[in-house]
Amino acid sequence: MFVSDTVKYVGVNDHKIDLFEGHFEVPLGMAYNSYVILDEKQR
Repeated sequence: MFVSDTVKYVGVNDHKIDLFEGHFEVPLGMAYNSYVILDEKQR
């Protein structure tokens, strides 16, 4: 998934999981949304 040139999506869709945290049913699976922001450190 394209977000922008400096923000990259690195999440996944997990359709095999059936319980969230071992307690809650998730019949359609889970999406783990994560992003990387590419930037330079300021001094």
